[in-house]
Amino acid sequence: MPKSLTKKLDKAIEKVASATDLLLAHSLSTGFEEVTPDDFMVPFVSVVQKMSAEVEEGVKPGSLINRATQQVYESVTVVPVYFKKRFVLWTPRDLGGGFKGEFLPGDKLVKEAVYDKDANKLKVGTDELTETAYFYCLNIVEDGPPEPVVFSMTSSMLKSSRQWLTIAQAKKIKNGDEWVPAPFYANSYRVEVSQQTNTKGSWYGLKVSLNEPVEDVHLIKAAIDFYKLVSGGSVDVDRKVEQGSPDSTKEQF
Repeated sequence: MPKSLTKKLDKAIEKVASATDLLLAHSLSTGFEEVTPDDFMVPFVSVVQKMSAEVEEGVKPGSLINRATQQVYESVTVVPVYFKKRFVLWTPRDLGGGFKGEFLPGDKLVKEAVYDKDANKLKVGTDELTETAYFYCLNIVEDGPPEPVVFSMTSSMLKSSRQWLTIAQAKKIKNGDEWVPAPFYANSYRVEVSQQTNTKGSWYGLKVSLNEPVEDVHLIKAAIDFYKLVSGGSVDVDRKVEQGSPDSTKEQF
C-alpha cells in the first residue's frame, strides 16, 4: 500500500468511535484490489424439483434455492437488469457430461441442429442443444445490499420467460412530453414457484409478477453497474449447477 494512503488511514483510525467507523475509514483498502469479474461467478437461483438432490437434505420441493449460498426462499423480489437468450450445447451425462458452448439463435450450429423427435431435443451429433433464457437480476435483501443472481429458463419455463418480458416491455416512463420504454431495471418483480402439469406429468415452474417501480437511487445505480458488467461480458456463471444442464435434475416437459 502506498505510504500516502497508509498515513491517511492512520489519521482516520485515530478519529473513529466504532467498528463500523473503522471499517469505513479503512474502505480504501478492502483486500479485493486484485479481484476482477473473472474471479467470481453470479449464482443461479433455481427451482427445487421433486427429484432434486436438495430434497434429500430436507429442502421442500417447490422452493427456490441460491445454488452458491444454499439459501432457500419461498419467493424473491428482484430487479432484472439484463436478458439474453442462447442455445447451450451440453454433452449428455451418460457420455461424460459437460458444457460445450453457447450460441446465438442465428448461428450456423443452431440452424443445422437436428431435432430428435423421440427425445424431444435438438441434437448436434450426440450433444444436446438447449434453448435457454437468462435473466440477470439483483435480489433485494431486507437490511442488506442487493445480491446479483441469475435465473435460467428452459423447456416449459420458457413460457414464464415470455410472460416476464411481455410485462416488462409494456412499462413506460415519461420523458418530457412523451412516453418511452422503461429500462428493464425500472421495476421490481416478485418471483415465486407454481406447480404446473401437462399430459406427461407435473413439475414446479416459475411465476413472475410485477411488484413496484424502483425509486431507490442506490438500487438503480447498483442495477446500472451490474448491467454494464453483464452486457460487457464480464461475468460468468457456474454451468455445473445450471438448470437444464446434464448435472442438474430437471422435471420439465
